[in-house]
Amino acid sequence: MYLCLYLNFLILLTFSALCFAQTAGTAKAESDVQLYNEIQQSFKNGFYPGTVAAVDELQADFPESSFIHSALAYKGQALIYMESYEDAVAALESAVSHMHSGSAEIVHCYFLFGRALFEQKKYSDSLEKFHTACSLALKNKDMAYYGPS
Repeated sequence: MYLCLYLNFLILLTFSALCFAQTAGTAKAESDVQLYNEIQQSFKNGFYPGTVAAVDELQADFPESSFIHSALAYKGQALIYMESYEDAVAALESAVSHMHSGSAEIVHCYFLFGRALFEQKKYSDSLEKFHTACSLALKNKDMAYYGPS
């Protein structure tokens, strides 16, 4: 009788552990804010594949999120660091399409866009993006991309 109870207990314990392990591996973010914070933290820690994966999850789970443009900028920069320039161009192109010309991040996105194109040896396209970055920086009075005079 005790052996039967002990075996039932072991089976229940094993089943519970398996269920917990299965749900822990597929945990979803509860909100776009939580996921965006994960994107920022992954990027800050230099875990660029995690940044890219979290941005993809944000796009899939929260396609109307107000964080999409910023997340795509993180993805583009992470992809540049990972030397995946074609994917970086696609992410940055999408990020820029979600931003307005007065956005605080648009200058940085165009700069990164130009950098990714430069790495692909698309020099005229790269120059165009760098010029756009400088023009917007001047318009927005963001002098970070200009040397001291």
